[in-house]
Amino acid sequence: MAALSRPKGGFGTLDYWNCAFEDGGEFEEPFDWLASWQDLREEVTALLPNKDAQILIPGCGNAPFQLDMYDAGYTNIVCGDNSEIVIGQMQVASDSAGRRLQWDLMDVTRMPYENCSFQAVIDKSLIDCLHCCDGATQVLRSYLDEVFRILAPGGLFVAVSCHSRPSMKATLRGRSWQTRVDVFGASDEKPLGRASGAGAETELTLSVCIKESPVAVIAGSSSSKTLSMGKTLADRKKAQKNAQKMERRMLQASLEEASLT
Repeated sequence: MAALSRPKGGFGTLDYWNCAFEDGGEFEEPFDWLASWQDLREEVTALLPNKDAQILIPGCGNAPFQLDMYDAGYTNIVCGDNSEIVIGQMQVASDSAGRRLQWDLMDVTRMPYENCSFQAVIDKSLIDCLHCCDGATQVLRSYLDEVFRILAPGGLFVAVSCHSRPSMKATLRGRSWQTRVDVFGASDEKPLGRASGAGAETELTLSVCIKESPVAVIAGSSSSKTLSMGKTLADRKKAQKNAQKMERRMLQASLEEASLT
């Protein structure tokens, strides 16, 4: 089947992603944005040693990440996306392999979950994609408000992004959670569309937010988790695998939308 033409609207529209996930589309094959499970395994397992934790992966797409995380022992994973096409595809793929993940069609700005129902939310470049939406500022605010609402006290929000540390800190502030943003790695290929800066790297960041108790953070537990994450990241190599062509295009669109280029 011939590849589908790229729809108007780009990365911030449902039309784009439905076409991209169709047979013959740009992302018909499984693809991990920014980082695979192996890239994040050390950090995630240090931050979330309880493999029975209830975990949400919003904007899951068709990434192998969630399947690999399940295989690593985290079996209470809920995956959500607003593309009915990809949710259907992933439901079939995981069921046929005997992986019992939950696949939900959802709007990340109005999530269908109870308050304080997850111990962790993992975002792999969803924030970058939401930067491309019309009304991005309000969309991001609504999304992060929902993340905060569904996290239990002491719960973790982990986000991998192509946005800089200052940008991520600004995006994440305004909620009762402790936040740390560290350099996670870099793509050494220039994002498409950038007119200058040959050889420059696109910096990747890893943000961790720990939701505080409504009463108080008990015995400094949140602080110790955050500091532990920082030490782990300090030992990581900064270089990541080269971003693939389509990945770089999405990152550039997100950066342009946030006026960072």
